[in-house]
Amino acid sequence: MENKTFRLKRLINAEVIVKINETRSFRGILIGVDKHLNIVLNNCQEIMLIDGNSQCQSLGLMVIRGINVQDVTAISLPPAQLQDSCKSMFHFGVGEVKQFGRSY
Repeated sequence: MENKTFRLKRLINAEVIVKINETRSFRGILIGVDKHLNIVLNNCQEIMLIDGNSQCQSLGLMVIRGINVQDVTAISLPPAQLQDSCKSMFHFGVGEVKQFGRSY
């Protein structure tokens, strides 16, 4: 079974909506995700529901903490050539992350 991070990595370069709560969500191009489900969106717009009316605000580049994410919905898939390159990149791996700290 696929884990959540792998499913989201397949949507890199896709347009998504990230729901934070009932009245607040963000729409943009998914450009990054990590093991904690922190999400990076480019060309991000904040969508707020206030008294039944939706208000949009353009934010640009946005990092959303994974603990706040309730739902991620893909609006459009990434272009086919980008999907193929991402599959091969994740199959072979892109590197290794190691913990950094002081040695005392």
